Amino acid sequence: MTNIVISVDLYDVVVAVDIGLKGAIAFFEIEERNHPSHGLLSIQPMPIMKKITKDKEKNVLDLEKLLFILERCKLHGDKAIVVYEDVHAFPGQGVVAVGTLLEQKGIIRGMVKALGYDELAISPREWQKFHGIVPPKDMKSDTVSKTKQLRKKWLKTKSLEVAKAMFPEWDIFNDGISDSVLIGAWWLVKGIS
Repeated sequence: MTNIVISVDLYDVVVAVDIGLKGAIAFFEIEERNHPSHGLLSIQPMPIMKKITKDKEKNVLDLEKLLFILERCKLHGDKAIVVYEDVHAFPGQGVVAVGTLLEQKGIIRGMVKALGYDELAISPREWQKFHGIVPPKDMKSDTVSKTKQLRKKWLKTKSLEVAKAMFPEWDIFNDGISDSVLIGAWWLVKGIS
């Protein structure tokens, strides 16, 4: 990773995003980062809505609600940085799933730029390693597909455990929420050190 050197005075708020329809958006007040709650102000689930296409119902981002959530900092006059998981295609992922995830990343990046916020993409591996969320090397199954499923489930479970321990006063009930608060907690240490 490239060393990140950022002045504490440069931003008021960090907005941490777990991109995905089951993701979340967490807001941290940087001045309060040494408080037991690490300055966590609020957590919003990723806003979604139902869309019917060709007799199929599917979840999509609710763009109006997403913009409403993201523009809070600007409306309050806060200088913000948005930190999000750097998602990309992996071998074995479905084309539709990858396309949807990358589309969501583009939408969020566009909104962030339009609002005038700075942004930083962080690899999942980097923030997970920082929080000690590293799957055991011996985690294997009889097929590559099952091994990937085991690893994914382990990462989600561990993310929830770590986030619940770090933010006991918050209702962290899914891995989208846990990932977003852990991304923000990573930035509060690594982004301004």
